[in-house]
Amino acid sequence: MPSSRLRRLVGRLRRYPGIAWVALGTLVLRGVYGPGYVHYDALYSLIWGRDLVHGRLPPDFADSHSPTEHPLANVLAGPISLAHLGGLRTLDWISLVMLATLAWMAVRLGRALFTLPIGLGFAALLLTCPPIVEQMLMASIDVPFLVLILWAAVLEAERPRRGLPIVAVLAVCGLLRPEAWLLGAAYVLYLSPRRDWSGRLRLGGLVLVAPVLWALFDLASAHDAAISLTGTQRAGHQTQAQHSLGAAIVHGPQTLASILGTGISVLGIAGAGLAFAVRRRRSAVALVLLGLGLLGFLGLGAVGLPVIPRYAFVPALMVALFCSYAVFGWAEAPPGSTVRRVWMIGAPLLLVALVVTNARYYTHRLPQLRRAATTLSADDGRLDALLATPAVRPLIQGCRPLQLRDFRAKPLAAYLIGGHARDYVQLLPQQVAGPGSYLEHIPVRGEPALPPGFRTVWGVRHWTLSSTCPSAPSG
Repeated sequence: MPSSRLRRLVGRLRRYPGIAWVALGTLVLRGVYGPGYVHYDALYSLIWGRDLVHGRLPPDFADSHSPTEHPLANVLAGPISLAHLGGLRTLDWISLVMLATLAWMAVRLGRALFTLPIGLGFAALLLTCPPIVEQMLMASIDVPFLVLILWAAVLEAERPRRGLPIVAVLAVCGLLRPEAWLLGAAYVLYLSPRRDWSGRLRLGGLVLVAPVLWALFDLASAHDAAISLTGTQRAGHQTQAQHSLGAAIVHGPQTLASILGTGISVLGIAGAGLAFAVRRRRSAVALVLLGLGLLGFLGLGAVGLPVIPRYAFVPALMVALFCSYAVFGWAEAPPGSTVRRVWMIGAPLLLVALVVTNARYYTHRLPQLRRAATTLSADDGRLDALLATPAVRPLIQGCRPLQLRDFRAKPLAAYLIGGHARDYVQLLPQQVAGPGSYLEHIPVRGEPALPPGFRTVWGVRHWTLSSTCPSAPSG
């Protein structure tokens, strides 16, 4: 009996090899990058998702410190939020699985368009790209967003003009990030000449699902169908980030280089030119995605959104693919040709050059990300232990507001306390704290700088709770 079950399992894995590779990749990535944590945006998704689970529309979409909401992230985070601290750990593991899945999709896309070595090289570049690794460690929606983008590209590359399944994937993707709206619309226009009016209307209606649902979600929660747009614009102004079409054009090359590194960016752009010249038809999916990704990046700048690297991830992925093509694409050149011989000789030199130019990524930046994520993950557990102390919860409830200076600690504390805690958890706009409770995060060794009139009532490593209330206990 066990042997028959084992044979059935092996049979399923042979039919769906991605499951086994993603599972193995997840375990390897955990060993390489260690535990992650849940950053600001994802913490709010948990808080807002918990609101939805309890039948309450989130009341603070329009607050000055609230991040941009993403409808699908909020809905999916709802059930996860019920696990309390376990919700943070669950999001961490989901994010890790998503990065492994992104690598698998990269392999599939490279193999479908070119060859398996190109797909493997593409995956390796993504798995060692510090900004992408950082987003994974933060449990950001950007990694699942990119998984869906690559999945849509894989479906088209493996069977051109597949139609409805790709539009459906992009519609789901469009509930995470609006760049997918452009991709979905462009794909429907591409399909339209070969469809009747019924088919065009069906696909066009599916493309509109994401923006319409997003607007309705904003309207119901914030009474403003454009709050996600205006809120992100406001955040860009607050952070003094560049936010215009001109800024997107001027800073575009620098933004790509900040994601991939200068060497990969330059070689990737050269590889895109080479693919356009010699493999235009086979590389069409990647070339179009590169162009639309750049257009989406410029479009976000044009509507006043901040020009930040996250918004250039889609074109950056395609540049990474073409970088891999530049290194391993010689295998597609005609056997015995001069081009193949020259390319074969140059490819190892290009590979060595990439490793050398990105050495700082491998020896400094990635280990630094791991150390920071490990510390924050441990600190989250310590804060949960502090807030779960029997004497602390009544103190926070009776000595309001709970004030913090740490930007991320506000949603973290509100989530861990539960209920409507965010109604009385405040981020201090200035250095002076008023009466109430005060939570200090000290990520490095040192003594807490208590505001005047406060005394320490409880503390754990890296966290100190103080209060002005005379009845507050000490621990």
